[in-house]
Amino acid sequence: MTHRKLLYLSATALEILALILLSFANPEKLAFELCFSRRVFHFYCAGCGATRATYALLHGNFTAALHYNPVYTLILLPLFAYFWTALGIQIFFPKQRFRLPIPGFRWAVALLVLLVLYSLLRNLPFEFFQGWRPE
Repeated sequence: MTHRKLLYLSATALEILALILLSFANPEKLAFELCFSRRVFHFYCAGCGATRATYALLHGNFTAALHYNPVYTLILLPLFAYFWTALGIQIFFPKQRFRLPIPGFRWAVALLVLLVLYSLLRNLPFEFFQGWRPE
């Protein structure tokens, strides 16, 4: 087994282990805030609520996951799964003609702009944006 395959399988095993551990540890009941930007700057970043959303998804509660972080639940998590699968196909089947298409630079910039706007809007003091906070 090549080094790349072993590294990919090890990282996948660690991800699965982390998800198993998270399924037993409710982030709502922690005595401290996990998010660095929330704890230090009192600012909701684009990732705030992602741990709670993952916990909710692990327990089959899609509605709660959407409440905690809709951008993570609907965009970032599926994108991560897609890229992780594409990487696995490239590592395990390098001579295969089948490749998952990888979005280009414009998609990355659009995603970055979306994340920055989402971070800024969910921190505005207007009532409309209060629901975007993972509280």
